[in-house]
This record gives sequence, C-alpha cells and structure tokens, in this order.
Amino acid sequence: MFDFSFWELSLVGLITLVVVGPDKIPSLARKTGVYAGKLKKFLNKIKADIDNELNLEELKELKELSLKDQSNHLNDFFENSQEAKLPVEGTIPRGWKPYGYEDSNDGYQNAKANLSNPLPYTEDNVNEGKALYTIYCAICHGDKGDGKGTLSQREKILGIPAYNDAGRAITEGSVYHVMYYGLNTMGSYAAQTSEKERWQINHYVMDLKRQLNGDPKREFVSEEEAELNTLVENTDATEEMSAEEHREDNHAAEAHEEETTEGEQENTEVN
Repeated sequence: MFDFSFWELSLVGLITLVVVGPDKIPSLARKTGVYAGKLKKFLNKIKADIDNELNLEELKELKELSLKDQSNHLNDFFENSQEAKLPVEGTIPRGWKPYGYEDSNDGYQNAKANLSNPLPYTEDNVNEGKALYTIYCAICHGDKGDGKGTLSQREKILGIPAYNDAGRAITEGSVYHVMYYGLNTMGSYAAQTSEKERWQINHYVMDLKRQLNGDPKREFVSEEEAELNTLVENTDATEEMSAEEHREDNHAAEAHEEETTEGEQENTEVN
C-alpha cells in the first residue's frame, strides 16, 4: 500500500505505539477514521464539482454548435445569406401616410401657412393630447408651455421659447411640422407617435398658447358634431373621387373613339 513494505508499516506502527501509548491507540484510530472519512468526502465533492464544470462546458459547446448550425441553415435559406431585407419597392408600412411638406425652411413656412389640424376639437382629443404632451413635451417645454420644463430649469437645454413667443408665432401647421421633422435641438417624434397622436398634442399645445396669451378658451365640438363632420368630409371625398373617376372614364372613352375613327378612316383610304 502506497509503496510501503510490510516491515516499514510495522515499524511505523511500533513507533506510534511507543510515542502515543497503548491506552490512546483506540482514540487515535477513531479520530484517524473520522478525518479520513471527511477527507474522502471532500475529495469526492471536488471531483463531482470538476465533473459538473466539464459537463456544463460540453453542453455550452454543443449549444453554440447547434445555434451556429441553425444560423448557417437560415443564412442558406435567405438570398445572399441576409435575413434583413429592404421593403418591396413602392410599398409603405401599414397605417403610414405620406407627409406632403419637405424638411426645409420653405417646407416649414408652407406648413405654417397652410396646414391645419384635421382632428375635431373634442374634449377626448384634447385630454389625450394633454396626456401625450406630459409624456413627450413637458420635460422641456414645461407643463404650461412657457419653456420652463425640468431640463430647461436645470440648464440642460437652453433657449426653449414659450408657445406665445411673438417671434415664433406658432400655428397648427408649424407645430405639427416640427413634431414630424424636429427643429434645432428638438428631435423628430414621428417614430414615437402616430399621426393622430401628433394632432392631439397639437390641439393641447394651441390651448396652452391661448392660455399664455390670456385668450378665451375654445369651445369643444360635441362627439355628434364631430361624427357628422367626418361623415360629410368622407362623403365629399367619395363624391370627388367618383367625379374624377368619371372624368377619367370619359377621357378614356373619347380617346378610344378617336382611335377607332382614325382606324376606320385608314381602312377606307386603303380600300
């Protein structure tokens, strides 16, 4: 055992007997057995921990290989091994509407002069606009629209004008244009808000401007009036589209008739 001969072990036993004494041999043997058991458990635990670590590493490597194989398989499936693709030419995202004013000073001035809020001025729209304003705008422009928001007061952003600033002379069109494209240190909110939400915020911003100017509060439109106006606008738009389609059909019929007449004349001349 451990490369010790019988005589060497006997010598160790004899020395232990002489040094310890025959009375303490049984106690020493018990303690030796206890510590040997603890040592064995400790070594077994270390071995188990090492085995677990090795198993975890193997599982991790297998998982990485599996994900890599899946990724290679997907890349082989897509053209040019590219998963992200550009939208089909001529298509737009669902629910998106084009905005007819360009991101330029001329576009800003044009929107300022001609663009107006299409949403009815109802209490619900204004309340929704207030809630959205608190989320996106108040931190800079202030709860009252006076340019004294938290970031302005802490001098994180300077030079924020009040909504009744005479030099700006904001309108529904200019407010919407700036929300859509951004201006100076203000970024665009076209990605964070929908078209309807921007117009709801627009209503509330113009309310704040009136309050700063001391102007009387604008009267709300009832839901019934709003629905009626929407119905009338949709009817007018439908009638206009129908009239345009009718004009196009008449133009196409006239063009076809002219082509037919010219063809008959050519046939007559040939005969």
